[in-house]
Amino acid sequence: MKKSLVIIGLFMCITAWYSCTKDKATVQVAAVCDSTHISYTKTIQPIMDHYCTSCHNPTYGAGANDLTNYQAVKAGVEDNSSANSIICRSTPGQSCGQDLMPQGSRNGLAQVYRDTLALWKSGGYCN
Repeated sequence: MKKSLVIIGLFMCITAWYSCTKDKATVQVAAVCDSTHISYTKTIQPIMDHYCTSCHNPTYGAGANDLTNYQAVKAGVEDNSSANSIICRSTPGQSCGQDLMPQGSRNGLAQVYRDTLALWKSGGYCN
């Protein structure tokens, strides 16, 4: 009887130890894209079309980065630290190593549009 209690106790200890060593699954929460969030199609694309894509397009633009599609604009907003950062390049006083955008502007992109890009990012880049 003592021997079976020792075996059962040992089994329970091993089971408890094993369950504690397994990695817990992480839960990924997807962005909720509804009418309360800023979307690329309704908000961001019109800003890009008005201020950026006359130069930043693959057809006839002089700008190095194509800003005519969701993936390219998302990449430009995600990258806050380099010369390719849309927000950095369009903010006066930033040292991105390149000219202020939109080209020829003295004050860059209006603060409201930079804030809109930042909100789009924090909202999960809704399309």
